[in-house]
Amino acid sequence: MQTRRGDWILTYSGVKFWPLDPRPEDISVIDIAHALSQTCRFTGHTTVPYSVAEHAVRVCELLSNWCVGDKSIAGRAFVEVVLQGLHHDDSEAYICDLSRPLKHGTELGRLYRELEAPLQKSIYLAFGLPAEDHPAVRWADDVLLRNEQEDLMPCDSRHRFPSDIPRVLIQPWSAPEAEHRFLMMNQALMNTLEALR
Repeated sequence: MQTRRGDWILTYSGVKFWPLDPRPEDISVIDIAHALSQTCRFTGHTTVPYSVAEHAVRVCELLSNWCVGDKSIAGRAFVEVVLQGLHHDDSEAYICDLSRPLKHGTELGRLYRELEAPLQKSIYLAFGLPAEDHPAVRWADDVLLRNEQEDLMPCDSRHRFPSDIPRVLIQPWSAPEAEHRFLMMNQALMNTLEALR
């Protein structure tokens, strides 16, 4: 029996998952959708519950609408970018997340990113996606971040909303609805990707 690195967690579907030794065959969209639907953005400091699963679906929808006019992203590449948008935070289903000030400004954040990178790459491989985020995914993630701050954070934390950022009204879904929409979006995109092979 081959030894796995680190210790394991038990997932929603009953799989033993090794976050320090991720393998694409251990990754389940059922586990991801369920865990992310119950994981709050902004470490739970929003005015109402708002899940990472909903954030991911909204990033995916924004990319789907925005990429349509980009001639450099077409066919299979278009579907891959949109699917990456859905799955860009999937590592949080297995290792949670750190708030942005910790993740990008501390030694703890550097260590976290070293743990997160191979896990996220393994997740992308499981869905047949390129291992690195397309720049459009980072753009859409930032657009949603600004919209989420505007609609879901306490008023004292709001900044003037930039005019060059597309406005998306955030009205949070329940955890079961976010999970369902995540799974339906994934299935539709995977079917489209399969049809383009």
